[in-house]
Amino acid sequence: MSMIPEGHLLIVIDLVYTAPADRIEPHRAAHMAFIKQCLDEGFILVSGPKVPRTGGTIIAIAKDVEAARARMAQDPFVTENLVDLTYTPFDPGTRHPALP
Repeated sequence: MSMIPEGHLLIVIDLVYTAPADRIEPHRAAHMAFIKQCLDEGFILVSGPKVPRTGGTIIAIAKDVEAARARMAQDPFVTENLVDLTYTPFDPGTRHPALP
């Protein structure tokens, strides 16, 4: 059984901070709770901060970009207008054997 359901894509979601750190930090705990919920629900495969920390990257599993946008609209970083997001969908046709 594949970890990527039939009819779904992987979507790279690139987050770029648009606010200074002093505006972002008060919302980090809520953002991380959102990330954990998305991991638990199977929407996020992996995520983490960029190096250097100018934002973050999420690899999501969704039927399409619109579904990913709708889910990410609930992220506190998005609702507080702290980040810009870009979405790049791709079909993971070639993958490491550890990723069924």
